Amino acid sequence: MSSYNQDYSLSDTKKFTVMVKYFPSLFESEKIFATKIFVSHSSVNHWINLKTKKIKATAKSEICNIFGLVYSVWEDSFACEENFEKELLSYKKVQKKRNLIERYIMKPIENQQPLFLFEQAKEYKEQKRIKEALGLIEQIERDGSSFKYKHHNEIAHLKAILLSDEVIQDWDGAIHILRNLYFSANYHLEEPEIVTLIASNYKRKALYHPKTKIYREIEDVDMDLIASALILYHEAYEEKDSQAKYYDALNYAYLYNISESIESKEISHERIKTLYDGFSKQWRVDECNWWEVISQAEFSMLLGDTNRAISSTDYFLETHAVTPSQIGATLRQLELYIHFTQDENAIQFYQYLKESWSHIKKIQEIQ
Repeated sequence: MSSYNQDYSLSDTKKFTVMVKYFPSLFESEKIFATKIFVSHSSVNHWINLKTKKIKATAKSEICNIFGLVYSVWEDSFACEENFEKELLSYKKVQKKRNLIERYIMKPIENQQPLFLFEQAKEYKEQKRIKEALGLIEQIERDGSSFKYKHHNEIAHLKAILLSDEVIQDWDGAIHILRNLYFSANYHLEEPEIVTLIASNYKRKALYHPKTKIYREIEDVDMDLIASALILYHEAYEEKDSQAKYYDALNYAYLYNISESIESKEISHERIKTLYDGFSKQWRVDECNWWEVISQAEFSMLLGDTNRAISSTDYFLETHAVTPSQIGATLRQLELYIHFTQDENAIQFYQYLKESWSHIKKIQEIQ
């Protein structure tokens, strides 16, 4: 892509006008487009008439979703509208052609040793023995057999998961692998989790200090990374069937509200309600599955109905066993969200969940 000094490059709004000209059927009208991306009609009118240069990150991510573009379309520099228009199609997302892609099945090979190591690494991952699992993957990579070439994508996928784990926290290393799988191999078409993993690592880079669990200050958050993560979470959401959509939808909802809170100092429920309504009617929540029950409760909380969130969670905790890792993951998500938003609903739900878990532990100790 072209590279110029920022002072001589197209502004956000000039890029937007080119997009509108290039994709008129997707734009329709200022009023309709504003509704689609959850901004005011006047905002879109100001962009079209170049009354401002900047567009906030959440709006840019929504624009990319409508036009089917990757977020780097905003980051790369162009000297003139003609050059930008010529390059615009190169930013189109690769779309999945359904029913045409056969899922890759690992075939047996003569030398079973690397295969054994690979299966053992997957077992270690499930046991949270992350460093040991990573060591086995690196051993496979050093091996001289053809296994690592035949199964490169699967090996790289697992390695990226391990590098992303909180034990390792090599987000840049994971992103490098995942971007190669996405852009070069198109591996995400058969493994949509790749898209979610890239989004998650972008989010971590944006919100945490490198290789730590320490949150960044609001002024240090990279909003371009946040917007990129939002686009990818939305893409993953679109690719999955109705029973699996809730995970990416929830990640999107949390991050969208964080972005809105940072840029606009307020949170609107409109975008999250539209997202939730888009899949919840087809989502048959497994009432015995902690992740599905708590995700539904978190959506209730994000939509402002904390009493409903507490009620559904309370019923599950009274009738099912939960593990420290399950509760811990939810509490960490809420802590991160509260740090950047100070959302009163989230604070109330967090306090309830923490107190409930403390009570459960006391009962378990007595028994």
